[in-house]
Amino acid sequence: MKILIFTCFSFLILSCSKAKEIKENSIVSEIEKIETPSKGLLECKETTFYAGKVKAGQTVEHTFSFVNIGTESVIILEKTMSCNCTDLKTSLDTIQPNEITNLKVKIDTKDKNPGKNNATVTVKTNGKRKFYLLEVTFDVIE
Repeated sequence: MKILIFTCFSFLILSCSKAKEIKENSIVSEIEKIETPSKGLLECKETTFYAGKVKAGQTVEHTFSFVNIGTESVIILEKTMSCNCTDLKTSLDTIQPNEITNLKVKIDTKDKNPGKNNATVTVKTNGKRKFYLLEVTFDVIE
């Protein structure tokens, strides 16, 4: 009876250990895939946009479109906004060759000073071009 319990317990420990090893290998594989440079290249028709004059408190929105003109998929690794007033939504974070992704920038102007203002977004990828700087400028009026 003790041998049977010991055998079952040993089997349980070994199977849990194997499942953990498979999961860890899967995570390492995903990290390597993301960090591996890609031959993909995102092309953006515009990196700056002037939204015009807006009243303080209005929301400014603009969508930047990227197309992958490379031969491999590109992964958007990071998106950094210049301030808390900026929100960003991406339609795709992994862009296959000839595929388009849209980055919708939404800016809350309630805490902006009158006059010329801007908000920037930095996009980091694993593609041939590593960084993109997107800028939305606008004039706040009272």
